Amino acid sequence: MRRIRMVLLALLLTGCTSTQVDYSPQGISEQDAYAVIKQVVLAQPQTLRPDSVYIDQHYMGFNDPGAAGKPVTADAKAAGERIYFNSIDSLHMYKLFGRYTVQLFRADGQALQGFTMDSRAQAERFIDAVQFYRSQAPESAGFN
Repeated sequence: MRRIRMVLLALLLTGCTSTQVDYSPQGISEQDAYAVIKQVVLAQPQTLRPDSVYIDQHYMGFNDPGAAGKPVTADAKAAGERIYFNSIDSLHMYKLFGRYTVQLFRADGQALQGFTMDSRAQAERFIDAVQFYRSQAPESAGFN
């Protein structure tokens, strides 16, 4: 009986961990990259979903829900949080309970932000989109 409990506990513990999924980014157009990032960001669970998103060659800007009641405008001055594309060192895709998370990391290993998606295809397209903007971003002066 004790052995069965140990096996069940081991199965339970291994079944509750995320697994990293390998993926090599593919090419994507700027228009598609913009649309994919915007769709993924605005499709996050309600508690994590910003009111609006701004994307340009430098960064993704977000407004937290109800942040001073201001949407992010074309000049992006109202962006409450920014992720600079040149500060993203790597992207990793993880699978947990049939959902996929793409985690963005800085060069020092610090996690910047994670985005959750329902399908692997959507997660792969999101990686393609972020990689497109990373490749277009101006070099960092070390301030990001």
